[in-house]
Amino acid sequence: MAKRNGLLREETSEEGLGEFLRDDGFRIDDQLVKRVDFIVGQILEQCEEFAARAAAPERDGAAVYPASLEAFLRDQFRKRTEKDFSAEQKVLAQQLLDWHCRFQIIDNSCLHVSDISAKLWGSYSFNGESCQAHINMRYGFQALVSCLIEEIGAEKIVYNKAICEIRWLDGRGKVIVKCTDGTIYCCQHLLVTFSLGVLKDTMDQLFQPNLPASYSRSIRSIGYGTIDKIFLQFEEPWWGKAEGIQLVWRDELRKDSHWTRFISGFDVLSPGPPNTLLGWIGSYGALEMEALNDEQIVSDCVFILEKFTKKKVPKPVNYYCTRWNSNRYIRGSYSYTSVNCDHEQNFMSNLTETLVCNQYDKLGEESRKKTQSQPQSTPTAGGTRAGSTGTSTSTPSGHSTSSSNSSNTLTNVQPSSTQRGSNTPTKVTTVQMAADSLATTASNRPPSTPAGTPAKTKPPVAGSANVSGSVKPSATIHFAGEACHERYFSTVHGAYLSGMEQAKKILLLDQQQ
Repeated sequence: MAKRNGLLREETSEEGLGEFLRDDGFRIDDQLVKRVDFIVGQILEQCEEFAARAAAPERDGAAVYPASLEAFLRDQFRKRTEKDFSAEQKVLAQQLLDWHCRFQIIDNSCLHVSDISAKLWGSYSFNGESCQAHINMRYGFQALVSCLIEEIGAEKIVYNKAICEIRWLDGRGKVIVKCTDGTIYCCQHLLVTFSLGVLKDTMDQLFQPNLPASYSRSIRSIGYGTIDKIFLQFEEPWWGKAEGIQLVWRDELRKDSHWTRFISGFDVLSPGPPNTLLGWIGSYGALEMEALNDEQIVSDCVFILEKFTKKKVPKPVNYYCTRWNSNRYIRGSYSYTSVNCDHEQNFMSNLTETLVCNQYDKLGEESRKKTQSQPQSTPTAGGTRAGSTGTSTSTPSGHSTSSSNSSNTLTNVQPSSTQRGSNTPTKVTTVQMAADSLATTASNRPPSTPAGTPAKTKPPVAGSANVSGSVKPSATIHFAGEACHERYFSTVHGAYLSGMEQAKKILLLDQQQ
């Protein structure tokens, strides 16, 4: 889609380049940096093999897997460096390994490398792309969002609707979505695209009754964390020809370390203004940083840059700091396969399974699931039908999240006022191609047809093609988003494809009436 609309840059970009400087100003030899990078790359590539074994348990049913990615990485790194490295090189190699662990924390959006599953490490797919290079957007990701809006139709999208309740066991066979401003939406099919962070924080209050246990277990098992970016723009690139400044520490990273200890380094923004540094931070450091004001963040970053480079660093002329965890409509950055997923069988298929509402009793508990006379289909055909589906997304109007799996292009480093300031639990963009809108002040009126949508002659039906008129059609709920794609989680294309797959299911359900 981006290519079709002329949005792709020719240039790709990479992270973690440039000089590797220690906190005492010592510059680590480039050859040792490359040597350690190669070893870590080999270990991570070896770890990918576990996912293939786990996917075929009949061939290796008694397989034992490492406790976590960190356990496997540190064990293998020790074995590969104990013979061929001198005592001095071993010390430096361990310090570089600490940098690689911080890099993986940021790249996977987690608190610890020990949170990441070694067993499922290879389940992510690069889809033929380089593991290092990133595709860059010509005008930022908002341009791609604008293309999607144009395809959907801007008149079908309602903004600034904060959802406070989703009631999915309605006596009329509908899903009822209530907003904090009193608006009520009633729909046959609801496509939920809240971020996983929002689901983790609000699902017990948002869904009435609570979601079935298989869904809630999957939501809790899949990992989700926060990374942030710090853009520092200077009058001139005072760092010379270096492609970046990577921070290597002599001490051990701890939970209570100063927030700047969690920064992996500062990349020279490319493509982009050559006088701009992009700092990456994750884990507890990102959470602590978000509580600080921008001036304090910039001051601390300048201090750290001076500490490592032993140069006088000028004050930035412009800056911008992201705060994705503090945004209550995002609550973090993106998902990863956590060690908890090792013990939750079918965690992805359980989450993406169609929730057929009338198969549950009034408490919505999986243990009380009813036996239905109609068979449940597994739809695969494509498209959505206007007027039958509600779509909820936690992304605020006019924003797209940044991640280390996406472009690091900067088109505007000015802070946005729309990122904060609401006290509502969940903010959504409601696509009106999906719902019959009911105002509380007009509760006795029949639901109106959304603007631009042809009137329906009969309501959509979920279930099988053999449903008879005596069986009440069921409402359905579908989950989509980056965390709902088993191969492309944490990416924009994973979010898009998961939504398309769920839309195909909805279309088939409608066709079966």
